[in-house]
Amino acid sequence: MEVLEKPSIDKPCSKIFLTESERAPSWMDPFIDYLSKGIEPTDRTIATRLRKRATLYTVREGKLYRKGRSFPLLKCISLEEGQLLSLHSGVCSNHAGERNLAFKALRTGYYWPTIVQDAKRIANAYVKCHHFANFPLASSVPLSIIIAP
Repeated sequence: MEVLEKPSIDKPCSKIFLTESERAPSWMDPFIDYLSKGIEPTDRTIATRLRKRATLYTVREGKLYRKGRSFPLLKCISLEEGQLLSLHSGVCSNHAGERNLAFKALRTGYYWPTIVQDAKRIANAYVKCHHFANFPLASSVPLSIIIAP
């Protein structure tokens, strides 16, 4: 028998099991409302923009997914979850530049609107990885001898 002196999780239960009313508003809410319930904003220009952008998304089991061109459905996450996602050292774990880091986040299956800006911020924060990286000094193409006439 094992006795736990403290809880095995750090977050309180109220943070883990959030209801819809307790959740903070997200960039996904207008898309979910439009695609699942058909609710449009009252402003005509915003409603037109939402209708055009909503063609890129789909709702399955109450979750919003973005249709990718070369990817399967990408799970949409909030901006806070995207910034907390450990792109540089966690799931994607590499020491790459910003575009490669954003692409790896997409390949992992996540999407949020500021994915490129967040990847740029993360890549610029880890200067040691880029400064002390092993850069190949040899040319990728074999050298050819040019003889003077």
